[in-house]
Amino acid sequence: MKHEDLERLSSTRNCPNGDLSGGDLSSAYLKGAKLQDANLKDTDFSNCDMESSNLERADLYGANLDGTKLRFANLEGVNLENARLDQADLHGVNLKGARLVAASLVDVDLRFANLEGADLRKAHLGGANLQEGNLKNTNLGAASLKGADLSFAEMDGAQLCNTTMPDGEIIYKDC
Repeated sequence: MKHEDLERLSSTRNCPNGDLSGGDLSSAYLKGAKLQDANLKDTDFSNCDMESSNLERADLYGANLDGTKLRFANLEGVNLENARLDQADLHGVNLKGARLVAASLVDVDLRFANLEGADLRKAHLGGANLQEGNLKNTNLGAASLKGADLSFAEMDGAQLCNTTMPDGEIIYKDC
């Protein structure tokens, strides 16, 4: 993490291309922050308010976003592999083309979220609320959706290979 990037984020909430990797920003107020293309690997954003922020193409590998408020944020093309987002508020978020391999999204609010083309292989979405979400062409291979709410979700072209569905049934449709 670069100290000058942390100062810039703190004073302006504007740090595109910044390096905040490994930092502790838990409970920070970052509403509307601009962090596109930033290195945010292993950063602790737990319980932050990041509503309407722009994190497009940011690298959040292994980041902790448990309990974070990201309503209506732009996370298009982000890397959230091995990240934790349990109980996060992702209502209306744009995760188009995002990489969420092995991410933990337990009890997350993804209502009206755009996950089109996202890679959710091996992700844990137990109890997630995906009502009216866009999961078109999403890879859900080996993902767990046990207890998730998929009411009115668009799932055209979603890959379901070894995927645990909300009722606990395992689907091998696209293997």
